Amino acid sequence: MNDSEPRPLSPSTRTLLGSYRPEVEEVEDLPEILASMGSRSVALVQSELIGWIKSGVVTKSALERLTGCEVASDETARGFIEAFCEFLKTPETDPPDIHEF
Repeated sequence: MNDSEPRPLSPSTRTLLGSYRPEVEEVEDLPEILASMGSRSVALVQSELIGWIKSGVVTKSALERLTGCEVASDETARGFIEAFCEFLKTPETDPPDIHEF
């Protein structure tokens, strides 16, 4: 699958992943951002990301474009998105650190 054309992501998903961008650095604000979104919107983001994983378009370059952060490989990118989905289930936990993947 061509990762230059990943499945379009909603503005909410782009905003959440964009909080990792070095010029933004709002990762610590993610729990508050999620609380302001409401549970239904968060569930939709989670569903969208799960669909993104299943469709095979979670790649190194796609994640790097969304977050502005370098990751080691496609497998690393998928691991981060899976961890981010888990965080969406339990936003009272710390958001995953993209640099640990």
